[in-house]
Amino acid sequence: MLAVKSDNLGVPVDIYTSDYNQYAQAMIDKRSQLFKFKPDLCFLIVDNRAVLKDMLFLPYAIKDSERKGFIKQALKETFNYIESFQKNCDGKLIVFNLALPNYSPLGILEEKTDFSLKQAVEFFNKELRVELT
Repeated sequence: MLAVKSDNLGVPVDIYTSDYNQYAQAMIDKRSQLFKFKPDLCFLIVDNRAVLKDMLFLPYAIKDSERKGFIKQALKETFNYIESFQKNCDGKLIVFNLALPNYSPLGILEEKTDFSLKQAVEFFNKELRVELT
């Protein structure tokens, strides 16, 4: 999409895209193709499945305290990737929120659950905003 829109506007762009779900490796390894590319602008757009893993599909197989711990660990890892990018690249990094889930294994009971899947994603997104703005 970015390439097509840029071409329509007559703006030349070179685009590097990491392999699917390889963003962490690309952002941590200072010898990665990402850093060899030397981007002026980089978008970190991560699929929920990459961050939430099994918790996306089985969030209530673990206790709410474990969900909180899982999300806090995912945030810590994400901030490590961002910090590594900032240390190894002069380009700007634009970080996207996780998409809010549009389903729940619990249906309408989702809203009555402590630290529900939706609340976990909202917490993740809020912490990104607080830390990065």
